[in-house]
Amino acid sequence: MEEEIDLRPYISGFAKYWWIILGSSLLGGVLAYFFISNQPPTYQASAIVTVLEPTDVFQFDLRVTNASTSNAILKVLPELAKSNQVLKTLTERLEAEGIPTVEKLQDNLAAEGGRDPILLYLRARSENPEDAAEIANLWAEIFVSLGNEVYANRGESNLQFYEDQFASASARLDAANESLVDFQAQNRLALVTNELTSLNLTHAEIISHTQSLRTLRDEIQAARIQQDQLPANPIGQADEFTVLSLQARAFQLQETLPFVFQTTGEVAADTDRRNLIEFLTSLEDMVTEMENASANRLAEIEPQLLSLQHEFERLNAETTRLTVNRDLALETYSLLSRKLDEERIAVQDTNSGFRVASQASVPQSPGATNQVLAALMGAVIGAILSSAGIILYTWWRK
Repeated sequence: MEEEIDLRPYISGFAKYWWIILGSSLLGGVLAYFFISNQPPTYQASAIVTVLEPTDVFQFDLRVTNASTSNAILKVLPELAKSNQVLKTLTERLEAEGIPTVEKLQDNLAAEGGRDPILLYLRARSENPEDAAEIANLWAEIFVSLGNEVYANRGESNLQFYEDQFASASARLDAANESLVDFQAQNRLALVTNELTSLNLTHAEIISHTQSLRTLRDEIQAARIQQDQLPANPIGQADEFTVLSLQARAFQLQETLPFVFQTTGEVAADTDRRNLIEFLTSLEDMVTEMENASANRLAEIEPQLLSLQHEFERLNAETTRLTVNRDLALETYSLLSRKLDEERIAVQDTNSGFRVASQASVPQSPGATNQVLAALMGAVIGAILSSAGIILYTWWRK
């Protein structure tokens, strides 16, 4: 069975020792009243900070944008106002101004948001009314400066950052331009291009002539075989015309070769077929010689073409690299130039960002202390402590 708790001894103890509870309550109330009354007066001063959106936004280059975080910042303004960096700077400024640093400075500062999220109330308490106002105003000034520098991008450090980046970009652009100018002063790309174009044309012409010579040689062989099969009677005009036509084509190809090649040959007006066959044989040998000369010339041109192509690609790659470096440096220079102009305008903009909406004035009277409430709290605490003592005494007796 569960043990039952008998409350009657405790109730009897309360009834018997009620005077102790009453006396403890009176004593606690009186002590609390006199303790609060003997405390030195505390003065409170308030400064108001506001956050304003810019009416005009300058953006000269859409590739560099500032992320908008104003809504998120408004929600944490009280925490930002009491951040370690702000309080550290405030302590240093108070010591520099000769204002005694309030003990537990953070406990004597209060940051509260207003009905409008863009308002922030900064309240400072001190035993000296002038010090309270000075602390509140310094706090507001420090918070506004830090807010504009870190969160509104209006600080001198942010401007200095872009000025340093712009100077670096300007130096890179000058170096890129100088490198390109120095290279172009000795760049043989145009000369190599002309030589390569001319050699390519010569190479193509030789190949075309070689093909024509090969065709002509086949036709001469066919004509020689045909003449060899005919009887040895005197040749006719048709045979003579064929030989003259083949000889004319051979001479024409010789004259139009892209290189010098000399040979001679004639056809007699009156000759027999054997002499005609011998002439066709010599004409075939001449065409074969021109064909071999073309092949040799192509073999000589090939390494020259490869060398020129290698030099062309090397010079072209170097030109492209230096040009791209110059273009990238110029693009970065232009981008940072526009961004720097934006930052200079933003720094001079005093109509947006964090601003002190109202400075704290010197309070004329100390903050009201509710002495009656303090006495009631002391009485309640005294009653609770005495009741706990009676309960423990009754339990011990039981």
